[in-house]
Formats: sequence, structure tokens, C-alpha cells
Amino acid sequence: MSRSKAHVRLFRGDLMRAEVQVVQEGGENNLHAHPTTDGFWMVLAGRAKFYTTGDELVADLGPHEGVHVPRGFQYWFESSAEAPLELLHVSAKALGEKGPVRVDVAPRKKDWKNDKQYLDGAV
Repeated sequence: MSRSKAHVRLFRGDLMRAEVQVVQEGGENNLHAHPTTDGFWMVLAGRAKFYTTGDELVADLGPHEGVHVPRGFQYWFESSAEAPLELLHVSAKALGEKGPVRVDVAPRKKDWKNDKQYLDGAV
């Protein structure tokens, strides 16, 4: 992997999509929300901590543990182990909902847009 973060797209449909994110260090690093999509995150390898406003810990996850993030919920996550973090992310769009895909609540601490790698894993 040539960047700090990779997204392996598994599939993308009209209402639902799935990907595996591989994080070499850190994580999203900023508080944000997805106003029109529910998300499910499951750790495949490594460890992840998910937080909400005020850096309140929501979930401390190891392999095969997951967390549901309802649409509009403000959260951020980080890798909490030395090994790379591998996360399965499945999201579903609410029917009839329109609006932005992501709303940043706090500034991004890292320029992830230029430090991400996208790989197509769809079959």
C-alpha cells in the first residue's frame, strides 16, 4: 500500500455499498456525520476506537466486533493498535433522503483526500 489509507470497494448499488478500509496509522481524525446514510463498521484486523462529540468513547473494537453508526450521528475513529487496521464498512442510504454525503463537524487533522488509495475489489 503506497498511502496511509486504502479503500477497497466491494460493491456499490443504488442504496447500499460496502468497502474495506485499510488504515496504516491514525484514522478519520475528525468529527463528522453522514446525514443520509446509516453505517456499519466491523474490525477485520487490528483495533479501532470510535468516538462521538467531546471525544466520548462509543466503542473499543477488536477483530469481528462492530458498531452501527446511525445517519446524522457525529463520530470519528482511530486505529488503536500498532498493526494496520482493516475495517469492513457497509452503508445504506435512506430512501428519499437528499443532501450531502458527509458533513465535517471539526477540521480534518490530515489531508486524507491526497493520502488515500482506492482499489476496486468488486466481483
